[in-house]
Amino acid sequence: MTLEYTSMLTTSPKSGNDRYAMELARKTEDRFTFRYIFARSEFDKIRKDKNSPALSELDCFIEIIGAKLSREANKVWAKAKDRYGRYEDLLDSVMKQYGKRPGPRTLVDLEAEHLRALITLELKSNRKDPTWTFSEGGIERLVEDFYLLTEYMTNYGSERLKRWCTTFGRWMVPAETLAEIELIVDEAERVELLVENVRPMLQPIWSFFVALCHALQEGENRLTATDAYWLGLVDEVIGKDLMSLRIFEEFKPDPAVGQPAAASDTDA
Repeated sequence: MTLEYTSMLTTSPKSGNDRYAMELARKTEDRFTFRYIFARSEFDKIRKDKNSPALSELDCFIEIIGAKLSREANKVWAKAKDRYGRYEDLLDSVMKQYGKRPGPRTLVDLEAEHLRALITLELKSNRKDPTWTFSEGGIERLVEDFYLLTEYMTNYGSERLKRWCTTFGRWMVPAETLAEIELIVDEAERVELLVENVRPMLQPIWSFFVALCHALQEGENRLTATDAYWLGLVDEVIGKDLMSLRIFEEFKPDPAVGQPAAASDTDA
């Protein structure tokens, strides 16, 4: 079975594609995070196989899912990696400018600072190309990078990333850290500490996920049903033994020896 996943606004303005990308994110974020949580059990093996103990969680996850995708789906995966890599380059360039202009700054001041940093990056990146100019393509890349950077920074502080942290954080922090967090009486403070511990781990995954949602809005993408599963687009694939949120939520452990089985919803 092959799915034809086509951009809903292939030739429409950028704002339209952004809107549909974030709509897709809302519909698929829980499934995508579920794939990530379960993939974490394989991270140590990936690091060992690659002889790279310092390999990041995101790199491990990208490697694991990429190995499960078809050739066509890996093209989308590669687009997402490129977009995420661009996020990182842009953020690094902008952060070097922060602190050089002390004092309170308005939103437009910050945007101007971002533009200055991006212009510096473009000049540095194209310095060896004698044919490159802003008027011949450079300004389009500058505008695209400005929106990419805005997208990244907006998502970093989003309530949805915070929800990811509070929903899945308990499976990610060390047991001793979780125990310390649970001792905090004030709920708001407890949640804030959990987010503080989990955000550094989940933020790269979230940003990559957003990049993937945008990549799926570019052109036509021929995906198999299994591809759609691993990308978080569908819950289950008929005939495939793949873990799903439904199975996870419906799971009931076997009763301990000597204990009666729990009554089912259909028991009279």
